Amino acid sequence: EPSERRGIGGAFFTVKAAGAICTEASSLAEAEEKVRAANAMIRSIGVAVRAGSLPETGEPTFHLGEDEIEIGMGAHGEPGVERRKMMPAADLAREMIRLVVEDLPFRRGDRVALLLNNLGATTMMELLIVNTTVRAELERLGIAVHRTDIGPLFTSQEMAGFSLSLMKLDEQSARWLDAPASCPAYRQ
Repeated sequence: EPSERRGIGGAFFTVKAAGAICTEASSLAEAEEKVRAANAMIRSIGVAVRAGSLPETGEPTFHLGEDEIEIGMGAHGEPGVERRKMMPAADLAREMIRLVVEDLPFRRGDRVALLLNNLGATTMMELLIVNTTVRAELERLGIAVHRTDIGPLFTSQEMAGFSLSLMKLDEQSARWLDAPASCPAYRQ
């Protein structure tokens, strides 16, 4: 259900676009309308191979078996859409692309921004391995990647896994995402 979605990682695109929108909008109402429209073009899904932990207690936010993964979970331990047995990274990446692409839906000829977000305890090498498969799968589907962001942008303490987010772009939204930005956690 859309009201139950958590936007794990995809909020990065919303916030990035909102910054650029606010510099050009003539009113708060116009900015809100454009930010909502941009947000509607984003789909995300996460996968955890190890739960995060609660900072105050160190307790895990959920429990996974040694050979299980949780697909669609929230950064704060909210249950996902399903649990599966561990699978090769390439198979998992293709399945996540399928789920995201079918949901909007994204179509052949679309141009997108891609975010591979480290959920907290995933290495850059692992994210780059996933990126290779994701880019190849998007190319196979005829979806062009305008830009890629990879890194820890929306994290949960000790959670091992990643989220994959796509934002469908037009000229205006591409310009918003490409606008300069600078804050302690992100520079462009």
